[in-house]
Amino acid sequence: MLNEELFYQCVNPKNSLVVMPTTQVEKATTPQKIKEEPSSSWSTVKPQPKQSRYLLEIEEWTVEPESTAEVRFSAESVSITQSEHIMPTHSPRFVQRKDVINRIRILKLLALLGGITVGYAFNVSGGMFSIPIFLKKFPKVRRKINMAKRTNFCTYADFKSLMISSIIPLGASISVLPAHVLSNRWGRKPVLRIGLILLSVGSGLFAWLPLAFLGIVGSIMSGLGSGITNQVIPIICSELAPEENLSVLYGYQSLGGFVVLGIYLIASYSPKWVWRVPFGILCFLAVVLLVISFFIDESPRCLIQQDKVQAARHVFTKYRDPRKTIVDEEFAELEKAIEDEKKISAVKDLLSPQNRATLIIKAVAELVPQLLGASSLMFFGPLASTSVSSNSHILFITSAGAGLWGFLMTLFVSFFLLKRCGRRRVAIGSSFLTLLSQISLWVVLHFFANSHSDFTKPVAYTMIGAIALNYAGFNMLTNPYGWIKSSIEGPGGALADAWLKSLGPFMMVIMNVALIHMFCTIEAFVYVFTGFFAAFTTSFVYILVPEASQIGTYNMTRLIWMLQWFWKKFIKEEDLKFVKEEDSCSKQRV
Repeated sequence: MLNEELFYQCVNPKNSLVVMPTTQVEKATTPQKIKEEPSSSWSTVKPQPKQSRYLLEIEEWTVEPESTAEVRFSAESVSITQSEHIMPTHSPRFVQRKDVINRIRILKLLALLGGITVGYAFNVSGGMFSIPIFLKKFPKVRRKINMAKRTNFCTYADFKSLMISSIIPLGASISVLPAHVLSNRWGRKPVLRIGLILLSVGSGLFAWLPLAFLGIVGSIMSGLGSGITNQVIPIICSELAPEENLSVLYGYQSLGGFVVLGIYLIASYSPKWVWRVPFGILCFLAVVLLVISFFIDESPRCLIQQDKVQAARHVFTKYRDPRKTIVDEEFAELEKAIEDEKKISAVKDLLSPQNRATLIIKAVAELVPQLLGASSLMFFGPLASTSVSSNSHILFITSAGAGLWGFLMTLFVSFFLLKRCGRRRVAIGSSFLTLLSQISLWVVLHFFANSHSDFTKPVAYTMIGAIALNYAGFNMLTNPYGWIKSSIEGPGGALADAWLKSLGPFMMVIMNVALIHMFCTIEAFVYVFTGFFAAFTTSFVYILVPEASQIGTYNMTRLIWMLQWFWKKFIKEEDLKFVKEEDSCSKQRV
């Protein structure tokens, strides 16, 4: 058995395997052929760079027959005979692949559970001041609410109560940009753990709530923690496993909204626990994510930026399948990309011409859905339901039903509609659907509803149908895949993600406060205001958003933006920094 000789191997046109020892390369005039049996089917010999050892101690090459075989080598001849033990299950190659799959599964769990937790946190504090037992913790607000004059369009809500119910999205909006800066300095994992600790402690305090002051502190901590989590988890997933597109799993935040509304419905049957159980479960979710964070690695990008190149290479290899990726080549590209990013300011790159179209479209996609009046649906939805049913739990049933309906529409778009219609058509159809529902709501409320008495059943049923239509359009418009596939590459990419993630929660806070006062002043004409933004969204997507689902990110500028009648005005040929046009593969930022 030859343990030290390096064999040269090749395959002739007839698939016969050729093997020569190095000591005989110069002397041999013709290579020696493997003796084949007609009944056997053998696969070709594939190079394996010092990863595998089978029965023979050959480090450079591995034999992978389709049927198991035993290989016997001698200095002068080579023969292959049938056997059952050539492919041991403990082969390092297969163990490594299994380990990669397990690590990817952990990242998928982190992405999915992270999206559910953030969606849960953004919805957990809505409508708290409509719960009588919760108001006992805030006696001054309770007295003012009981003394205030109410109509179907106006209810009392002072600035303090509105801000308490909006602290979590406000804190999330504020903490995103600091989380971006700190994660670049300290690394992704430490910042993620800080955010999850804040979220778990804050939600635990609010669930306990012995004093109103501690409830406010808990809300602030929960908001800051949810914002940090919302920023860091997608970056960790994209940098450890870019080819898996885990951001789609993270995008199912509507599932978190449905879960929290369902839990409120269940907890409503025990008034003492009606808000404690939802916040307690939020604390549990944060703790589970904190435990998962100890089973993932630090981002290779952060390790390279901290001059820990060998550690970065080790982590990079752990998350790459050797059958699909040339690890050394991809790691070298990552190192070069990081070096190139140091030469360009992140802000300058973010505002560069080739990123301008993507940035504007994604910013509109974050802002406009909040301007469509989704918060107002939660105002009139329970009111319409109480006109239909006298069930004491109808408010919670309505909210849970809306959450379920929204989640089902998200699944319908993600797994069915997008594949058949494309992102652009889905965005146009959903915004137009929202416009129709806004017009219907205005007509019903303005012409057929009374501001001082319950709605009649026909009016209530019509409103419920219009609200369901509006909610369907809203969830279709905010599906996890977005309006365009393009993303911002280079040093401005992470900054863009942080800025965009802060826009949505901030606009949510503004609309929560503004809509309450708008209902008291202009009543049903609120839906004329929100309908204007629905019409704007439909026109914007139709005119300025192209369909580019099959175009790779690095080819968007050359193949889409430079050919679109409006965006091409801002891009010049010398501004391009993308791959060659003939490269149709979609490269992703790592």
